[in-house]
Amino acid sequence: MQPLYDLERPMRVAILFSGGASAALSMLDDPNHGKLYMITGAATHNPMASGISKLQPYMQVLTYSSENEYYERNGLNPKQQSSKYKYWDHVIDTLEVFQADAVALSGLFQIVRYPVISEVGVKGERHIGRYADRTLNVHPADLSVLSDGTELIRAGDLNPYAIRNLSGCERKFKGDNAVYDALKAGEQRTQSTVHMATRQIDEGPIVVRSPYVDATGIEPEQYQKLQDFMKTHCDGPAFQKAIALMASGSLAIENSALFLKENNVWQQLPYGGYLMDGILDPRA
Repeated sequence: MQPLYDLERPMRVAILFSGGASAALSMLDDPNHGKLYMITGAATHNPMASGISKLQPYMQVLTYSSENEYYERNGLNPKQQSSKYKYWDHVIDTLEVFQADAVALSGLFQIVRYPVISEVGVKGERHIGRYADRTLNVHPADLSVLSDGTELIRAGDLNPYAIRNLSGCERKFKGDNAVYDALKAGEQRTQSTVHMATRQIDEGPIVVRSPYVDATGIEPEQYQKLQDFMKTHCDGPAFQKAIALMASGSLAIENSALFLKENNVWQQLPYGGYLMDGILDPRA
């Protein structure tokens, strides 16, 4: 089985972000940073992003055009798929200086497209992206919780191939309001999820889930406080673990299922990916 990364040097990681880039900052404190992997630079489409000043002491930070700016400057129709491909090719050009092997999305408020990730074209043709299966995103909820419209299905321990046979199921806690939605649904515990970025928002194989957070008694209106806690205690550690697994040559993918190498033996990961130990108390 072919690892996603197998070069005999630290894996080079480029960061894309829109805001504070908190997950990227946490990676700088990871003992594996500089050993298994190294952030070689960061880029943002938002010139006002607070993460720019936070990251600049540690790395080169570049800005690239927003989508609307790019389409207008180049006379492109933003509704055409070819225009979107050209825009993300512009982003790839920006990343070239970082010589990246992988990309980490640290609070990127954009939908990543080909040629960064792989994508099926309008005629059904498959385009393989430059960072296909090596673009990771962190989400502040448990993406292994599914719904068929009537009940929740906790699929973290299931075989990923079995999920395909669950008709009408989709990930329950996706999108910008995931923390609020989980609390409103009465979830007693939650966690952050690192997954491979795809064309579909908050889809893609799950790589790592953070330690659980005890959400007992936390009201939906308190979601922001919980989400701030998770940025530090869940998002960052989960991203560190996912990047380290990839950089150590311990991750492979086959037919959209992930495999983990332990003791030189490849084992298929469940639908919920690698589960980190522990239960965190945000009230402590």
